[in-house]
Amino acid sequence: MGLNFFTRPRVMLNHDIVDALADSDALVLLVKLERYHGGNDRFVLSKPMADSMGWTLPRWRAARSALAQAGIIKCLHPGGRGPNDPPIYTWALKG
Repeated sequence: MGLNFFTRPRVMLNHDIVDALADSDALVLLVKLERYHGGNDRFVLSKPMADSMGWTLPRWRAARSALAQAGIIKCLHPGGRGPNDPPIYTWALKG
């Protein structure tokens, strides 16, 4: 097929996932996660991300929970044991 993304990086999502999450904050969060963490096995999803997206913490948590419930991301470590213990996630559908 010869896809070349060296000059123009892209976020690519499965059509079924886009259809399932259409018109939701979860889809917006997924695009952000794919953009910044798509090639990573593990990534941090902590409170400051909500602020960086201009979202309230409850809105951001609901989107994060929706992605977990949809089986797209999986929590490896819930964090919460102090300021240097963030929640750590992985991709549930990759690999």
